[in-house]
Amino acid sequence: MAREQLKDSQFQDILAGSCQTSLVLQPLPVGQPPVTLHCDVSMDRIRPFVPKMFRRKIFNNLYALSHPGVRASLKMVAERYMWPSMRQDVVLWARTVGRKNS
Repeated sequence: MAREQLKDSQFQDILAGSCQTSLVLQPLPVGQPPVTLHCDVSMDRIRPFVPKMFRRKIFNNLYALSHPGVRASLKMVAERYMWPSMRQDVVLWARTVGRKNS
């Protein structure tokens, strides 16, 4: 994920200050051996910035745990991860998956 962060255009825009966001990204060492993962530290919980290529995979994995509704899906993702369009993405995906399962 750390390598993909560096390639992600939204990530680059945030670091360059060329887009308006409430995210406060800081590089933090994670894992053993440690790698540098940029995380949002604007809230009381530290959450990694998720590059575009991982967003749907993360949603699918969390959604598969209990097939929650829209609000619960958003809460599960937002507690652990962060990206600029997260709310819109998760709401859309949860509604889409919910319709397929009905």
